[in-house]
Amino acid sequence: MNSFFPNPNDSASSSIANTNLTRTVSGDYSVNGYDGRLDHTFNDSNKFFFRATQKNLNDSGTDRSSSYNPLLGALSAVTTATNLAGSYNWIVSPNVINEFRAGYTAAEYVTTYPQAAQGDSIMKTIGINGLPGAPLNGLGGVPDFSIGNFLGGDSNSVGRPRDIKNFIYQFSDNLTWVAGQHTIKLGLDWRKLKYQDQTTFTNGDEYGDYNFTGVFTGGASPTDANAFADFLLGIATNTDYARNGPDGKPFAYHVGGFLQDDWKARRNFSVSFGLRYELNPPFDDKTSQLGQFDRNYPGGRLIVQGQQGLALVNPFWRAAVGNTPFVTNDAVGLPRSLRKVYYGNIQPRLGLTWSPFSNNRTIVRASSGFYSVPMLGAVLYSLLGVDTSYFIGYASAATAPLILPNAFGGAALDNSALGYPGYRRANQIDLRDPRVIQWNFSINQDLGWKTLLRVSYTGSHTTGLIYSPDLNQLRPNTVGYSALTATPALRQQNLKFPNFGEVLTRDNGPSAKYQSGTIELSRRFARDLTFQNSYTLAFNRSNAFGSAPYSLGPNGEGGTGRGDNGENVLNYYDIKSDYGDVAFTRRHRFVGVFLYDLPTGRGKRYLGNIGRGADALLRRMEIDRDHASTIGPLPDAHL
Repeated sequence: MNSFFPNPNDSASSSIANTNLTRTVSGDYSVNGYDGRLDHTFNDSNKFFFRATQKNLNDSGTDRSSSYNPLLGALSAVTTATNLAGSYNWIVSPNVINEFRAGYTAAEYVTTYPQAAQGDSIMKTIGINGLPGAPLNGLGGVPDFSIGNFLGGDSNSVGRPRDIKNFIYQFSDNLTWVAGQHTIKLGLDWRKLKYQDQTTFTNGDEYGDYNFTGVFTGGASPTDANAFADFLLGIATNTDYARNGPDGKPFAYHVGGFLQDDWKARRNFSVSFGLRYELNPPFDDKTSQLGQFDRNYPGGRLIVQGQQGLALVNPFWRAAVGNTPFVTNDAVGLPRSLRKVYYGNIQPRLGLTWSPFSNNRTIVRASSGFYSVPMLGAVLYSLLGVDTSYFIGYASAATAPLILPNAFGGAALDNSALGYPGYRRANQIDLRDPRVIQWNFSINQDLGWKTLLRVSYTGSHTTGLIYSPDLNQLRPNTVGYSALTATPALRQQNLKFPNFGEVLTRDNGPSAKYQSGTIELSRRFARDLTFQNSYTLAFNRSNAFGSAPYSLGPNGEGGTGRGDNGENVLNYYDIKSDYGDVAFTRRHRFVGVFLYDLPTGRGKRYLGNIGRGADALLRRMEIDRDHASTIGPLPDAHL
């Protein structure tokens, strides 16, 4: 207990429910870095520049929460960011220009605390049986004890130390050619993306998580005092631990190219046509730790990265999945990335500009185009370490309580119902980048008095958004899950993958449609009075947020911000039933900005001959007003 919970020092607080520890923890924050640039002109046709930036951010002390455990020592969070960029411009001829660019970005995020280095010796002293051993990456850690609401509920709320690295290498070349009424641009882009990260399940991971809720001394309504009593008796409500594989090192190579022609077809009519193509292969992993679930094989099978991946399969995980076969990617005709490369990422764009009257005070614009967003690390991370790691949970029973140091001898929960392991997560083998077609139309009218009226319409239709269904979900029924899976025979009869609990994945599926109309009236850069007022009526409907969106932002799973991971859904067999208004889009929105520069001061309407000192003061006097009004968000049901 002395290793994980500091002794109280506030004698005025005698109640166990009140704050009884007050401590001042020092903290430091510093930013050190440098910026450099080099510009060189070889001659009138050849120029070069180079930029370099590095920043080191050091933050030590705590995680700034009231529940931080000072026995962990001073938490250290170090961020190192580096960016290098260069460009070479070559004027080939008066109408041909070429620009070559290169860039490199690196970022490393390291968090640690002194007690992490003592984790092995502390656990040896405590003597808890059944732990899998220290983390393979050598960063250490400590267990997490949760005793009611002490220390905010966790003795180690910050979890394991982390060392996350991200790298991007990029090269691009763009050529511009002016030929009569045509301005033609074409270019190529190449990127290498790679990162390093740790697989982690809980705060304690290899050192275990130990939860004391007080149910053994407090019954159905335990208090924090009961939780503490259970802890003194060494009786845990539930425990778990993880055995994680080594740090993963995924990488990918992405390429893209474009061609664009801006054509001045007539004095009052222009056409812009463009075509972009991208090839964004899925990530491979240098450590061969990617895993995939073959949903098309009867009962399911697990795909790993070659013989190296097969050798890394965690023996506990192999035992947990029973007779489910493991196969290598080459045996089933998949690349090492365990996903097929999508070659259909063609993105045409078209834009039109027309001035129908000779005074050029009316401009009509219209455009349409296809766009896509590549699936990067967040989706890939779901494949990393699935087969090389293992997480298992245990629960106390009245007849077989978990009594320390035998913290892992109860009924195995295995993170799923009825002791069957859950698979988290697969990817759709032919997963594609989500794709959107967008179109817009606007009429711009110069009303005189430096005032512009714009009426516009924007629409889009997005398909192939990412979501996270359970492939092993039962079809909707009236008898319940337990009744249909109570025995091995029933599981064989009713489940696609009877050796598993849930089988979660990242798939294409949901869609979204957006339409809006805007009226904007603006007067800019005018003497005395400037304003910009707009009203927007918008409709945004989608089924990408599941059956019960819980926030006003597309936060993704669990509100983590990883929106590209997609939502879980209640009914895998009918995701169209989730289609409805998107909560964070306001149906009506009015924005007004008003600025009035007072007509006083030298050279103005009033007090034009005022002294320079008073004039300097008056020129700073203005009246401004900003206003924004919305109706929404739309009501949603929450679970």
